[in-house]
Amino acid sequence: MVFVVTLCFADDSAALLSEARRVLAPSGRLVVGVVPLDSAWGRRYEAQGRAGHPFYRGARFLTLAEHRRMFTGAGFTITGAYSTLTQAPSDEPMWEQAHEGAVPGAGFVAFEARP
Repeated sequence: MVFVVTLCFADDSAALLSEARRVLAPSGRLVVGVVPLDSAWGRRYEAQGRAGHPFYRGARFLTLAEHRRMFTGAGFTITGAYSTLTQAPSDEPMWEQAHEGAVPGAGFVAFEARP
C-alpha cells in the first residue's frame, strides 16, 4: 500500500494511518511521501493554502516530528526515509539526488514504515 502526499489532505491523518496499520499484512510496509511544514516548501504551500490556492487550501501540513509521532501512535516503526528538494522554492529547479534519511529542511520526505 502506498500513499503519496495524501496525509496532508486527509480529514484525520492519524485515523488514516491507523486504518492502514489495521489492513496491512504483518510483513507489509507502508511508504508515505510528505511535504514537511518545517521546510521552505511546506511553509510556501501552507501560505498558498491560506491565500486560497485551490489545491493547497484544504491541506494541513505537519512537521517531521509530528509525522514521526503520528506513525508511532498508529503502531508503525519507521524503517527508512529518503529526502529531496533541499533547494529553495525560489531557486531555478534542478535535478537533485535523493538523500538517505529524513533531512531537516527537505521539501519532500518519503518514509518507509512497518508494523
